Amino acid sequence: MEKQKLDTCQKTLSEYKADVLILITPINRFWFTGIESSDGYVVVTKKASYLLVDDRYYNGIKDSKEVSVVKCNTVAEFLNFVKTLKPTPKKLLIENSITITELKTFIEPLEIKYEAIDLKKLRIVKTPTELKLLQKAADIAAETINYVKKVIKVGMTEKQVAKLIYIHMLELGASGLSFDSIVASGKNSAIPHHHPSDKKIAKNEFITVDIGCVYGGYCSDITRTFVIGKPTKRMEDMYNLVFKSQAAGVQKIKAGMKGSEVDAICRDIITADKNWGTMFTHSTGHGVGIEIHELPSNRKVYQTELPENSVVTVEPGVYEYGYYGVRIEDTVVVKNGKCVVLTKKANKDIVAKK
Repeated sequence: MEKQKLDTCQKTLSEYKADVLILITPINRFWFTGIESSDGYVVVTKKASYLLVDDRYYNGIKDSKEVSVVKCNTVAEFLNFVKTLKPTPKKLLIENSITITELKTFIEPLEIKYEAIDLKKLRIVKTPTELKLLQKAADIAAETINYVKKVIKVGMTEKQVAKLIYIHMLELGASGLSFDSIVASGKNSAIPHHHPSDKKIAKNEFITVDIGCVYGGYCSDITRTFVIGKPTKRMEDMYNLVFKSQAAGVQKIKAGMKGSEVDAICRDIITADKNWGTMFTHSTGHGVGIEIHELPSNRKVYQTELPENSVVTVEPGVYEYGYYGVRIEDTVVVKNGKCVVLTKKANKDIVAKK
C-alpha cells in the first residue's frame, strides 16, 4: 500500500466527516493494497489501514510490510472488527458500486450511519508505481502493434491476426488482454467496435487494430490504422484528417484542462471537414488504470479538470459506413503544460512496411 493512496483515503474521510472507509470490491481492494484476492475487506481509519482476508490468503501475506493483515474468516468476524474499532465509528464511507446484497450483508448490520461515494474518483491521480506499471503495459501493446504491422499478410483473417496479437502480448509478459482485440479490415474498419471475423485481409484496404493488455494489474489501450499496399488519395485524406486531430489533442492536453476541452480540440478539426465532419461518432477518450475504462474522461459532458498524473486516451476517429474508418489512439499521462505519451513506441505510418 502506497502512502499516496492512504493519504488520499484519509483526506476523503476528512472531507466527508467520516471515521472509516470500507472497500469491498476486488478492484478497489487491489488498488489500495496491490494484493489480489477474490474475497476480503479493506478498512481505512484516520490513523491506520487493514486488509482482512480468510485462511486462503492470510498465511501468504500476513507478514506484508505494505498493509496490516488481519485474519477474518466470517462475516461475523468482519462486523465485530469494525464495531470494536477505537474510537467507535460514527460514520462510514462505502463504495457506491457495491451490490444490494453486499450492502445488506456487510454494512447495514453494523448499524452505523454510512454514505456511499464514487471511489473511482480516488483512483484518478496515479502514483509513481502505478505509472510504471501503466508504462510497461503500454510498451507491450505498442511493441505488439509494430509486430503486427511486420507480420500481417494479405489473406490472413481478422481472427488470425487477433490470435497473433494475444500470443505476442503474453510472450512479452502480459497477463492477459485488457479488452477483446479489435481487428477491422476493409469496410469493417467503419464499425468502431467491430469483432474480428473470418473476413480475409485484402491489399490496399484500411485495417484498424485496437488492442490492450494487462500487466501487473494495470491496463493499456492503443489503436493504429494502416494499409498493406498503397492507399488511395481519398484514404490518405481521411487518415491525415484523423492524424491532425489526434496530434492536436496530444499536443495541447495538459493538467487543469477540462475533459470536454480536449474533446473539443480534436472534434472541431474533424467537424470542419467537408467530407467527414459528421462522422466522428464517439468520445475523444477515457481514463485508463486498473480498469480499461475509468475516470477521468475526454467527453463533451465531462466538465471536470484533468489533474496532473491522470491517465487518459486521445482517440478521435471518422467512420464512413460502407467505405472505411480511421482511428488513431494513444494513452497519455497528463502533466502540467504537457503530456507524456505512454504508447509512443508504436509507429503511425499509414503503410505497414515489411
